[in-house]
Amino acid sequence: CWWRFALPPLIAVMLLCVVFAVRGVFPFGEGSIAYFDFADQFIPQYYHLHDALHGESALFFSWNTALGTNMAGVAGRSAFLSPVNLLFFLLVPRDAILPAMSFFLMLKMGLIALTAFILLDRCFSRLPLFWRTALSLLYAFSGYVFQYYSNIHWLDTVLVLPLILLGLHWLITREIPWLYLGALTLCLIQD
Repeated sequence: CWWRFALPPLIAVMLLCVVFAVRGVFPFGEGSIAYFDFADQFIPQYYHLHDALHGESALFFSWNTALGTNMAGVAGRSAFLSPVNLLFFLLVPRDAILPAMSFFLMLKMGLIALTAFILLDRCFSRLPLFWRTALSLLYAFSGYVFQYYSNIHWLDTVLVLPLILLGLHWLITREIPWLYLGALTLCLIQD
């Protein structure tokens, strides 16, 4: 029954595509989701880390801002340590970073819906599939996600939180600590 795990991410991506189409956001128009911190802070960090991973600039220092900027804090933050972000840096060409942010948000929101569904499926398996799917979508489309998606690194914590809760459940019920410790460590490293 693997398809039930694919359902929440696919619905989340389709709903976000509808929103992008209505608002004219790339790939359905010329609009962009980048504003405030997203455009001014995080996308330039993505350019820098992309360049560093591809050997085109130093990881901990950038000459592209003023007289140079210490990037040690950026390189050590979630922009670099998130597995989702690393995949993004390695697969997306540098000139496609800005337009690809729409797809990146879709990916993160789909994964948020997936981790929420995994938590609900493992802890509340007697709950009907409709409600597990609906609740995972409500989590993915929560006010927090829409309010703070412009700080896209914070979505990694939203993504990992259901895994922390599932790990805590397993720690209490089965005395299996690895998922809780691993997810909590990843969350603490990222932020």
